[in-house]
Amino acid sequence: NNLILNNIFIDSLTISKELTPLQKNSLSQLKSYFNINMNSHRAKEDVLSLLEILKQLSILYRNKKAKNLFESLTDYKINSQKQSI
Repeated sequence: NNLILNNIFIDSLTISKELTPLQKNSLSQLKSYFNINMNSHRAKEDVLSLLEILKQLSILYRNKKAKNLFESLTDYKINSQKQSI
């Protein structure tokens, strides 16, 4: 069973550092900044929190750069390699 993963990883940390005035860009800090009230350290809630953070970052990005963040995600792509599992 050689399953090949060819995932693209997006660096949300770089995006948040570029767009927010926060000194720390941890998930908890970003949740507080964007008033997201979800539990921490639970996989599902962390994923949903990050989704909401990305939505909020996309609004900031549009206001700052006058273009769509989701169309510019390749600017924030982390080098990924194919992995066999």
